[in-house]
Amino acid sequence: RSTKELRDAQSIVSYSSNQITFINGTNATVSYSFSSTNRTLNRIVNNITNQLLTECDSASISVYQRTPIQNTFDYNAPVDTNEAKVVYLSWNCSRTMVGKKLTTDSAQIGKVVLRSN
Repeated sequence: RSTKELRDAQSIVSYSSNQITFINGTNATVSYSFSSTNRTLNRIVNNITNQLLTECDSASISVYQRTPIQNTFDYNAPVDTNEAKVVYLSWNCSRTMVGKKLTTDSAQIGKVVLRSN
């Protein structure tokens, strides 16, 4: 769901290493935000928060220009949100079981290119 929503985004409004806000395909303002205090990755639309992940130790959001760096699979960093066309999201989640902290999910959605720009 996150991949499709990001791919269909019309524009990125703002971003940081733990939060991204964009206009989705239906013109709603959507935010994905990681809370290290609550250990959650949240999706926020119309002031309604939905937890996408719980017991999340870390989450990282990176944004890039669409143009790749020559002879690599990497992308250039955008100067501003108008150039932000590629989003990369990764996370690590864990829980404590029988006194031991176990990694239960470590994933990434890969680099998602916004289609509408």
